[in-house]
Amino acid sequence: MALEGGEVQKKPDLACMGMVSAVGEAKLSQSEKAYYYVLPIEVTGKFAAPQKLVYFFLFRPEWFAKDHKAVHILDGTTEGDQHYRRYRQDVSNKLRDKDGERIRGARPSTLQSILGEEKFAEFAAEFDGLEAEPDHETVGQIIARNLLGTDVLYVAEQRKDGDELMDSYNIGRFVEQSEEALAFLVKDAANAKRKRGPLVLTWDE
Repeated sequence: MALEGGEVQKKPDLACMGMVSAVGEAKLSQSEKAYYYVLPIEVTGKFAAPQKLVYFFLFRPEWFAKDHKAVHILDGTTEGDQHYRRYRQDVSNKLRDKDGERIRGARPSTLQSILGEEKFAEFAAEFDGLEAEPDHETVGQIIARNLLGTDVLYVAEQRKDGDELMDSYNIGRFVEQSEEALAFLVKDAANAKRKRGPLVLTWDE
């Protein structure tokens, strides 16, 4: 009987502070299931956070066109629903109602979390000022220019290969840098009944 390697133990989620240290080139996904461009965003951790992690940002260039609206993605198909969720998760989510009040429970997208509402508005305006619909290279360049050097708050989660746990982490999601979001992370870390298991605040380690 061949010797089996030891099983990888489940690791806690990590609430981390870091900085966007590099943004790679946008390349077309090799997946046959969906058409996306993949933009690697490298984050260097601070304090006891993992030293370097990469978040793979997924997008379609047409999502950044001046006249694009999220509702345009919905076409009545399952694929359209999946693209819509990806757009809301990574690019832009609706955070305020028609009166300008924050929508309870609305989670900012990846870009909104990294940039913050004010800078995200300036970032969006940069695309609105383009004369032509941007291609993937233009989108990647504008994202890189706006994100590089930005301090970020994020939750790192243990990686999986299928159902198998791996002895490393990836970035599960970015968190907006606000007093409310930070307070929620602290409260979540103190919750002994947290569904995903323990959450460790790496800046307290």
